[in-house]
Amino acid sequence: MNYNIWDIAEEVQKNTLLVLNSVCTPKDDKFFIDHSKYNFDWKNYVFESDKIRRAHVEIVDARATRKIWVMHFCIFPHYNDPAPIFGFDIVAGQNKITGLFHDFSKVIDNHSLSDYFDAQSASLKLSKPRSLPDWCKPIFSDSMIAAGNVGVEEFKNINVIYFQNLFTYLSSVGLDRSKIFNFVDEHNRYCHYQKQNDKTPAMMHSLGIDKELFKNFMDVVLFPEKKNG
Repeated sequence: MNYNIWDIAEEVQKNTLLVLNSVCTPKDDKFFIDHSKYNFDWKNYVFESDKIRRAHVEIVDARATRKIWVMHFCIFPHYNDPAPIFGFDIVAGQNKITGLFHDFSKVIDNHSLSDYFDAQSASLKLSKPRSLPDWCKPIFSDSMIAAGNVGVEEFKNINVIYFQNLFTYLSSVGLDRSKIFNFVDEHNRYCHYQKQNDKTPAMMHSLGIDKELFKNFMDVVLFPEKKNG
């Protein structure tokens, strides 16, 4: 059977959700979106467990109207866990991935999961690496996987690494939680810089999402920051 980019992307989504449902508990964040207003699918899945504070998968499926499919996936450790923050994003056109980004973003230096990701990233040879914008450089690791113009075979190869990384991360996160330290500031810093990305709001606005609604969505669902007190 010949798979196209969207077929593979949907398999990635399905298998990612299967993994999360097997080790985490689904959570209702009570952020209401009236999907009847839009001519595309916008789905969000949130999870939590004793090992992770929050996992969020967002799917934007505008293939019928804009020939684009997007997946955003992020896992946050508990605040007292120095493990890196897991991130994976796909922007898929009909025939190629225009943007694929995957990182273990460091909370502290010299974490074993970061060392593992460095080695995994070094083993992957990208046909067209993408340069990173300035907004993300303070938070993403030097080993971040950032690729453009990704075809079917390269996408399959990256997905092998991605799922290896996902299983390794979920089996290792939460094992080194501190009774003394917390990393709230580091998590807030990550969320702050993610919200400096102007391309995501621009894409959603172009699909008809109200600017204020999406700002609230970024603050509450995509990259929530913990307030003092």
